[in-house]
Amino acid sequence: MSKQGRLQNQNRTNHSPTPFILHNSYFILANNVGAIIYWGLLRFTVVLIGAWALYSYMPNYGEWWSLFFVSVGVIVIYPAQLAYMKHQKAVTRASRNPLCATCKHFIADNTLCEILDEHVTRDYTPCEGNAWEPVGQG
Repeated sequence: MSKQGRLQNQNRTNHSPTPFILHNSYFILANNVGAIIYWGLLRFTVVLIGAWALYSYMPNYGEWWSLFFVSVGVIVIYPAQLAYMKHQKAVTRASRNPLCATCKHFIADNTLCEILDEHVTRDYTPCEGNAWEPVGQG
């Protein structure tokens, strides 16, 4: 390989985005409702496959059911609750955006500007005030 080819290969870096954002916990993978449901279903599938694999190794099926429900609670439901609470905190923070909170295009439950279809944060106004209309006007 020539020197120029090696230099071109050295300059290439992998800038592909990560498939999910890992927050403070290994269980909370995202903070929007769609991602919470997606990761909950994915975790439930993994628990179901794991329980099905253990089904033939446990002679007492009462213990198997107990193990299944405890693992669903710990691996699926609890992380989904944590992620949803984190989402609720993000929603309340976004509703403190003084401009968007008084605009008729702001959807508070989704923290979404319905005109631009972008999520609003406390410090980010998607339209920068150009599309602002007061809540009471039709």
